[in-house]
Amino acid sequence: MFNILICVLIITLVIVIVISALMVHLLSARGAKVKAIFDGIEPNERDGIIRDRKWQDRQWLLSRPFTEFSIKAFDGVDLKAKYVKALEASDKCAICVHGFHSFGYKEFSSIGRFYLENGINVLFVDQRGNGESGGKYITYGDREQKDVLMWLEYAINNLKENTKFALHGISMGSATVMLVSDRVDPQKVKFIACDCGYTVEKTQLIYTIKSMKLPAHFLYALYYLGCNIMRLYNPGRIAPIESVRRAAVPMLFAHGKDDQVVPVSMTYELYDACPNEKKRIVVAKDANHTQAFYMSEDYGRALLELMNE
Repeated sequence: MFNILICVLIITLVIVIVISALMVHLLSARGAKVKAIFDGIEPNERDGIIRDRKWQDRQWLLSRPFTEFSIKAFDGVDLKAKYVKALEASDKCAICVHGFHSFGYKEFSSIGRFYLENGINVLFVDQRGNGESGGKYITYGDREQKDVLMWLEYAINNLKENTKFALHGISMGSATVMLVSDRVDPQKVKFIACDCGYTVEKTQLIYTIKSMKLPAHFLYALYYLGCNIMRLYNPGRIAPIESVRRAAVPMLFAHGKDDQVVPVSMTYELYDACPNEKKRIVVAKDANHTQAFYMSEDYGRALLELMNE
């Protein structure tokens, strides 16, 4: 009887470890197949129009000259970024930080073009585990926040034509820039833009797993376990809203009212938590995840106003 119990415990432990590893792969690994995460999003005609515009803007962006930069992260990971100068000489630079399983030119094709056409240089960052940057895993802002501070320091020290900077994040990139909102120099950083960002990683991941019609709390616990066993990071401590409560610069919070990936309620919470008097909020009607810029002219207008104030 004792031997049977030991066997059952060992088998259970193996199953737990295997499922934990699978959850880490699904939610954090570079090569993850993420289609299942977005299967619940209902497509419509708007999505096709936005997709076509993104493609056209990316082709325009690819036609522009760029300089590639590389830095070494605090843990040795090679990080890459592309720097594109505005159509006219400028002393302003937006550092753009993309979201989950994407890369700079893809996520910021249209917003990047908007910046460049409006006299703002752009540094398109590829986050670790994505694009041309190294790293096997993403950590939802835990390690990435250190990376973005390094990129900001690099830009200040090396892109000498720029004296005014902005940080702009989309989705997971929003978490990254929000996590440093209380540690940037207001004399250098004009504002931080957060597009469809989440308040707390645990809450967001549980919401995401639920949308896949899976047992969310159980699988999140296994993901949490897997991340800690692998010494990747501690998912329970990623709470961008806590940094936002101490924000040192003006912030723009943008969201699609119909977002099916990150609840729009999170942006309202973040806006309320931000103490800066110059904060802005744009909630775009009929916009899904990462679509607010395409559905509201107030978004672009707010970016320019904050940069030029």
